[in-house]
Amino acid sequence: MASNAVIDQVLALSQEGKTPTEIARQTGMPFRQVRSLLSKAGQIASSEAPDASTQSKRASEELSEELLAEIEKRYQQGETAINIATSLELNYQRVLRTLREKGLLRQERRRRGNKGSGQPTAAEPSQPLTAEVLQLAQQGMSPVQIARSTGLKVRQINSILQRSTHPPVAPAPPRPQRVSRHDATSWLRVPEAQELPEQVQTLFGKFIEKTGFLPNVIRNFALLPEHLLRWFGYYDYLMRSEGHLSRREREMIAVVVSSLNRCEYCLASHSAYLRDLSGDPVLPDVLIANYRRAEISPRERALLDFAFKLTTDSPHMEEDDLEPLRNVGLSDEAIFEAAQVAAMFNFTNRLANALGWKPNAEYYAMHRAYE
Repeated sequence: MASNAVIDQVLALSQEGKTPTEIARQTGMPFRQVRSLLSKAGQIASSEAPDASTQSKRASEELSEELLAEIEKRYQQGETAINIATSLELNYQRVLRTLREKGLLRQERRRRGNKGSGQPTAAEPSQPLTAEVLQLAQQGMSPVQIARSTGLKVRQINSILQRSTHPPVAPAPPRPQRVSRHDATSWLRVPEAQELPEQVQTLFGKFIEKTGFLPNVIRNFALLPEHLLRWFGYYDYLMRSEGHLSRREREMIAVVVSSLNRCEYCLASHSAYLRDLSGDPVLPDVLIANYRRAEISPRERALLDFAFKLTTDSPHMEEDDLEPLRNVGLSDEAIFEAAQVAAMFNFTNRLANALGWKPNAEYYAMHRAYE
């Protein structure tokens, strides 16, 4: 549990009108813990999940007619389901269910299937929204900036500007302009959510719903959407499934390997995950400095010794290097899993280091207090 001081801070911020997402960022608490705390305090609706048989029905009943109309209006104006859920602070899946019940998602699929037949492929923005786009363009905003501000897609913005009397927007340079290291999350181009496939946008929504923010590694990896989906499927199963190692053991391997490779991104993110899993805000820092000084079990020490040699001297590994693992009761399956986890972070560490991936600032403050 969070300390009384943190709880008082969360409640005070809520009374000031802060959203759960803003409170999570300011306090470093996980988004789901903030929601749970506010729910128990009676400041937001209870977040307890309904029974599977009534989940869909209750999801619709909890939304007022005004809110349902607002969701429909925004979607018809071209705003994505992710943007609607984020701006209205709604559950992303609930927004999707609402759109399905109104038949809007099925209509969108039919429009996509009729490309080239002369039928429209997207709803036309309203007159007020069109006027807003032109006004923002006159203020010097780029199509991408206008899309962020209005919720429209970039291709809709360009279409409006081409039809208007506004001078055409200069084409983007073939090479993106450099941004400061403080603002960039990668040395490569980071794609906008609007230009990504629906499956990737859905993945973005799940992260935002669960944690309150989108990890930069997911945004950066989305430069190649199919690569992101295939990599994340393997990574998520390897690190979060019910495997032969505990999740704490897997995260400990991640932290030690990332420390050896001096990976800024993975050290920030996986230290935060390990603090959450272990309830110990000190353990990750000790592992980073010198895992041999940490107060851990013989099994955990054997795993970290194995990960250390795999990372620093794999060409000279021999069958005897597996004996310490077997001596603490690890099966061949568990050893194979440990090798995959260590190899995974040798892979991601090198990607992050080579391409300048920067971690989200939220990671550094997360789970810093004993709970």
